[in-house]
Amino acid sequence: MGLSRRALTQSVEQAPDSILITDAELDLPGPRILFANQAFSDLTGYSTDELLGETPRVLQGPGTERSVLDRLRRDLESGRSFVGEALNYRKDGSAFRLRWHISPVSDPVQGLVGYVAIQRDVSREYAAGGRSSEDSVRLREYLDHAREVVHDLNNALLAVTLNSAMLLDAVGERLETSAIAHDLRESVREATEIAHELEQKVVSRSPTISVNRTVDQLVDEQRRMTASTIEFIVDHSSSDREPDMPQVALRRVLRNLLVNAREALGEGPGAIFVTMTSRGNWVDLEVRDTGPGVALENIGRLWTSGFSTKGAGRGTGLASVRSLVERHRGTIELKSADATGATFLIRLPVRSS
Repeated sequence: MGLSRRALTQSVEQAPDSILITDAELDLPGPRILFANQAFSDLTGYSTDELLGETPRVLQGPGTERSVLDRLRRDLESGRSFVGEALNYRKDGSAFRLRWHISPVSDPVQGLVGYVAIQRDVSREYAAGGRSSEDSVRLREYLDHAREVVHDLNNALLAVTLNSAMLLDAVGERLETSAIAHDLRESVREATEIAHELEQKVVSRSPTISVNRTVDQLVDEQRRMTASTIEFIVDHSSSDREPDMPQVALRRVLRNLLVNAREALGEGPGAIFVTMTSRGNWVDLEVRDTGPGVALENIGRLWTSGFSTKGAGRGTGLASVRSLVERHRGTIELKSADATGATFLIRLPVRSS
């Protein structure tokens, strides 16, 4: 059971980050503000009544970077999400550095109906760094996306490789068809090598973020989307080592487990525990919830692609998680699945120095 409309509204209203929802009209006098949470009012000095029907352009001023606004416009007009940072101004005229993430909101019937923006004041980070982190934010986003694309490309190439090998076995000695199958396999092998080279280049340019910080970020992300009756408890005090897994892969794995735990708890009450420990050459990541657990008849099928305990699910989540973990020489197991909740344990090798 998911969140009710009331619980979802309360979660957004009480979120620590500023959240703004507008209509889809990009030309003046739009886009018009349809919703602003309390954090946005606290950040900007405008009351909710003052904001409704206004345009977010009221926050712009002489120091707002035109290049960022131009990129924002291009991204939204192309149907893409936008991540950026620029100088904005409060109601009292004081300037602050704003980082925001804007995503389109679509309706199955009407199509694009508006935009939701999650915003954060990064003035202190800017002052400490001595320059805008706009470029570093964009770089991180592009690199994360590139790594996901490369991973998906490798999976697709693996499937084609296996199918071409089966085709080669099937055609046997039929010369013409056999030659085509050989060419196909060699082309796929070459494409795979290129994908691996690209992956190494992307990995080498990715910014380094500690695993503990990654865990905190993902838990905060899920906390903002969860009913207040569900508590998140994080403990990584016993972990001082980094797992040998790229950040983008680790984020996909942990986000999947957190979403599953959140959905298992519904509107609560309940709790989700995330624990990190390092022992010798291994890092353990445990995600435990106090939900209804996993039915005995489903335990053996959890890792099967296509199986889902949710009626609308595609059944690729845990199968994908296990594939990612095992690809990085790790293991994942369901430790407990009784009526008091489910506990998943991931064990990954320590990254060598």
